[in-house]
Amino acid sequence: MKRNPYQRLTLVIALTALVGLIASGFAAANKRGLITLNRTSVARAVPGNKPSLGDRTDQTTRSVSLSVARVSIDANNRLVVSMDASGDLPGEMTFMIDRNADNTIRGGDWALVVAHAEYSGATDDDGDQPGVTLVRRGTLWGSITGGSVVVDDDGKAVSLSGLQLTFGNGSMEFDGASGSGSAQATGLQDTQASKGNLVVTF
Repeated sequence: MKRNPYQRLTLVIALTALVGLIASGFAAANKRGLITLNRTSVARAVPGNKPSLGDRTDQTTRSVSLSVARVSIDANNRLVVSMDASGDLPGEMTFMIDRNADNTIRGGDWALVVAHAEYSGATDDDGDQPGVTLVRRGTLWGSITGGSVVVDDDGKAVSLSGLQLTFGNGSMEFDGASGSGSAQATGLQDTQASKGNLVVTF
């Protein structure tokens, strides 16, 4: 069965828009101290009404590979790096970083939208394009508490080193998630060659 080359682009656009909306909302709310989650409400909204991760005593380490970096500066002069995520938690990862003059990290926020595409057997009128459904598992988010940004001679960010992550919470499958993580990324100015990794325990 053939796959339309634009299907991956459609998935990336959907994930990028979703993580941008979620991450910017969490960041703004967090700065104003407005983030409060009612776990009972969230649990009722999830089919099966499973206990939240916050009720568990065991933790698991997940490993995520990062690629295809997109780098920008937002309206608050934050460095924003979004990357495709694959591995244990596939989806879209975004870092929003506040830097000191020496490019050490003084704070920031992160968000990981965990989602993947499922291809159905349905075809279009041409009979060669499978249907695509975006399956969302949930979102993880939190704060960036340490690390550094490496820049080139033009002052552009080329790598992220030793990012230390703490958890704020999660939604849907990840409601109540708490833990910590670390991340690094290189080649940020070369979208196709960029790569990195994320390790989280929750």
